Amino acid sequence: MSADTDSVESQIYTEISALIVIFLFITLALIASGGWNWFQRFLTDSAPAWVQTFGSIAAIIAAFGVLRVQHQQQTQRDSEIDRQTRIRKLKAIVALIQGVGATCQDCAHKVRCGEGLMDVSCVDYKAHKP
Repeated sequence: MSADTDSVESQIYTEISALIVIFLFITLALIASGGWNWFQRFLTDSAPAWVQTFGSIAAIIAAFGVLRVQHQQQTQRDSEIDRQTRIRKLKAIVALIQGVGATCQDCAHKVRCGEGLMDVSCVDYKAHKP
């Protein structure tokens, strides 16, 4: 996750927490100001519907959050798999180039020593390596 995403996420959680605290203070104020009868009727009549509404909204938000986290994790896994694949390919290329280099060195040594090629004086290749 990037720092901007963490910052926005933190701000959202802070705002939601603030709303919950404000709601609790409003509830306490209603009880203290004598609005208890109205609040009591609200709790018995329509509060279950409101709780279900907010619960459903919270479930939808949580589902999107889970989906986002899973997508980020899958993206990271795919990125790591691609990186490992590139590393394996590069190692294979390095091994191939080293093999070609060894073959070229062997051919150069054979040319210098005249093994089955032109008759040239044999020079110890390893001793004269640059």
